[in-house]
Amino acid sequence: RTHAAVGALLALHFALAMTAARHKSPAFDETVHIASGVAYGHWHDYRLNPENGALPQRLAALPLLFGDFALPSRADEAWRTADLWSFADQFFHHRGNSVEAILLRSRCMIACLSCVLGGLVHAWSRRIFGAAGGLLSLTAYALSPTLLAHAALATSDLDYASVAFAGL
Repeated sequence: RTHAAVGALLALHFALAMTAARHKSPAFDETVHIASGVAYGHWHDYRLNPENGALPQRLAALPLLFGDFALPSRADEAWRTADLWSFADQFFHHRGNSVEAILLRSRCMIACLSCVLGGLVHAWSRRIFGAAGGLLSLTAYALSPTLLAHAALATSDLDYASVAFAGL
């Protein structure tokens, strides 16, 4: 029964995050994270947005590598000068790509990562406080407005929290 409760709480967390993800407009830096990640995945060139690390951006862009999304040309000025804001603007708004499809797919990856982190929280708490403590911690995690807000955005925040927590 514990496994079923854990699965139900993680499914609820994912559903709530994706419901929010469908209705949010792009966050300030979300477009550059996604566009940089797509460029990393296609060209294995890390000139765009290296300060945020490759893992969060590549993870958010993973489902886009299997879609029919048009990237700006590598001959374009934005690519040559590593102008990530112009590159992202072109990728999202000037290549005929569906902004909604890009955001939804990328946000889905972060929501999945949030569920992995929720599973880690449960396992850690269960080890310390027993089955009831694990479920209580997971319930607090799954329904946390802060975590739900970050699970619905393709930014590096949840990625870093997951790696930091997994390292404990």
